[in-house]
Amino acid sequence: MVEPVSMVIAASSKEAVAAAVNEAAKEAIVNETSAITVNESSIQRMMTTISDTPLESLKAQNESLITKLNQNSETNIGKREFYDNVDADLRENGFTVIPEEGLKQGTGENRYVKPGDGIAIKDNDLVVLEKKAPAETVYNSLPSGSGLKEDYIKDVRETVKTQVDAGDLDRATGKHVVFTAQAEYNANNLIDGITGTKEPLDLRGKDVRVGYSVDLSETQNVERALSHKGIENYDKIEGKRGSVTYIYDVPA
Repeated sequence: MVEPVSMVIAASSKEAVAAAVNEAAKEAIVNETSAITVNESSIQRMMTTISDTPLESLKAQNESLITKLNQNSETNIGKREFYDNVDADLRENGFTVIPEEGLKQGTGENRYVKPGDGIAIKDNDLVVLEKKAPAETVYNSLPSGSGLKEDYIKDVRETVKTQVDAGDLDRATGKHVVFTAQAEYNANNLIDGITGTKEPLDLRGKDVRVGYSVDLSETQNVERALSHKGIENYDKIEGKRGSVTYIYDVPA
């Protein structure tokens, strides 16, 4: 279990607050089996806003960050553990699961196209999974544009950013609009034969669908995101290990 982050802020300058924020972020950087992940770009974005932010606001933001880290340090789990829990929850709900290791990405000009985080099969449904562990969704920042390789996902991200900036969409919902777009992209790549599985997989008679798995704490945000996208019909699989998977048809 990761120890809660603790820090006393007694800062009289923006430089001191900046240093405190930086230290808090550093304490939150952990490996894949620990509780919280903060990547380098998120720290950089945090630090570049320091100079233009009032001191009191910086103090409040820093205290909010530490509170969030402490609240999640005992409940959040690492990426690999969460992914394994999703697979176990789906198996207990009657799915056959092919984990990420059993998939293969594209070849040739599509060699950088990744296949998703696994495949779940039940009856006629073949579900291409995109999983987001708590540490990947605890912050409400939108996925970094530089980390999105596909133009389609970049376009979705820019649209969401415009809506967030205009006050038409909150970030907690917007991040899942982007993540589900990635999930849909993964499903289309399997349908188009760009990605696949290492062992032969017969798609005949199968309905390829989208699967998006998150921690139960993100349920409300995900459902708002799906509604925002006009997706009202979906299957919702809740597991006893704290995951929930939303399964829906690939948008036309």
